[in-house]
Amino acid sequence: MNILILNRKSLRTRPICKWFEEENVNLFLCCDEKARDKLTKSELDTHYKEAIFVKDYSDSGEIEWATRKLHKRYGIDRIASFSELDVLRAAYIRESLGIPGQNVTSARAFRDKYLMKSIAQNSGIKIPEMAMVHSPYDLFAFIEAVGYPVVLKPRDLGGSLGIHVIEDEEALLSLINMPEGPLSPENNAHLMVEKFIDGPLYHIDGIMKAGSVQVIWASKYISQCLESLTDGKNVGGVILSTSTEIHLSLCEFVEKVIDSLPVPNEQTSFHAEVFIEQSSNELYLCEIASRTGGGGIVEMFEAASGINLNRVSIRGQAGFNEHFSEWESPLPYGFISVLAKRGKLITGPETCALDGVEHFKFSGQPNKTYDGPKNCVDAVATALISGQSEAHVASRLAKFENWAFEKIIWKSDNL
Repeated sequence: MNILILNRKSLRTRPICKWFEEENVNLFLCCDEKARDKLTKSELDTHYKEAIFVKDYSDSGEIEWATRKLHKRYGIDRIASFSELDVLRAAYIRESLGIPGQNVTSARAFRDKYLMKSIAQNSGIKIPEMAMVHSPYDLFAFIEAVGYPVVLKPRDLGGSLGIHVIEDEEALLSLINMPEGPLSPENNAHLMVEKFIDGPLYHIDGIMKAGSVQVIWASKYISQCLESLTDGKNVGGVILSTSTEIHLSLCEFVEKVIDSLPVPNEQTSFHAEVFIEQSSNELYLCEIASRTGGGGIVEMFEAASGINLNRVSIRGQAGFNEHFSEWESPLPYGFISVLAKRGKLITGPETCALDGVEHFKFSGQPNKTYDGPKNCVDAVATALISGQSEAHVASRLAKFENWAFEKIIWKSDNL
């Protein structure tokens, strides 16, 4: 059996070959050049039949050309991918080459936020009021109908990229006058606008297969992902106690969302985000993806449950299923990503001895000048934190944030 993996991240942090050690398969890689991470040809040849590295991974057709050649030479049986941006790409490759797996119809439903929410709404799922934006006039009309604030966003990007909260007319005019901004004719082909939902944001993660949910747990963000880009807040989450009403409501809500969408037949991870509106306590779908959540979600989920979402999803897309007849409630865990700021990074700590910090990594580059976070997972440091309860973990996350603020030293551009 020949399995092709599309991958953007370091192969040193993603031990793909180990996930298939007990299977009789040939593994092929199509990766971003950065994923090589100094691995030698000899190291790669030990575990992979062939590995192709591409410099312009995101914006060229090199991956499609490479997969076509691999299929002609070897006959690829399955294709698996990790990234949000590879979900639709992998689906197109599968359909073009006649390979089983998530098809384009399913991938579009999980990538195009307007399509996704339209399908969910038709099944009775609450979503924010929304409209497509093909011209600034579509945005003007929507604001006149629902009022401020609204959220302008791309229909098909992840990581909170390209999202703008428009709170009033001043913010609207600023966006309109932005050179080469989202409302310029060349950039507004894939935009949508939504009514702003005032309330906390939750992420719900797990494993799905053929329309059924096999594993699911809910967590609360310590801040909304968008705040990481607009207000400089860090991104983190805490797993909710499974016995609480809020956890049960969130999981039930997401199960209904998944039931409404064209879910892949293969075992696949999912990452959903749901608002709970403050005034009404109603649940609203923010979005759902047919891939694993970013940041520290993989590590938190595995520490709490023993389940590596990436491993299960990649093996599932390759046709190898895990069995989850029963699972225990997750242990109290949380994660936090300390995001890049605007300015020069002076120094940062190599270790953290705070109570409950089970894993800490400082990945920033001292003396490098940063232009703020590129997305909501663009971190200079990450931590995995445990505790005795949900509240205990949240308290430790707050202490860690204060510690990181003191230990990670920046020189502001304004100084």
